[in-house]
Amino acid sequence: EQYNAGLSDCLTPITKDSSRSNHYCYQVLCEQRDELVGFLASHGIEARIRHDFLIPDHPIFSLMPGSYPNARRLVSRTLCLPMHHQLSDEDVYYVISCVRHFYGSGG
Repeated sequence: EQYNAGLSDCLTPITKDSSRSNHYCYQVLCEQRDELVGFLASHGIEARIRHDFLIPDHPIFSLMPGSYPNARRLVSRTLCLPMHHQLSDEDVYYVISCVRHFYGSGG
């Protein structure tokens, strides 16, 4: 919920209802994803790209027809911010501050 409140003007959460999350990660849709990952890494924050390609792009599925433009757009924008039981409130606020700084939204 801290991420939802602190990043609502920067990122789009995949799941806004925290009661439906397993709290494994905070998954968002964002612009400039790869640049954001690099920026966060330079500030000591590990953000992950869980799915960096579509299943139809895997060689075993190479004969599947279709271009899947919506899926391609989504997979290129999906990012997981840190979320785990050892993450303190201060850690979450630091992540929020860094993301907001990256997008020029203060922080």
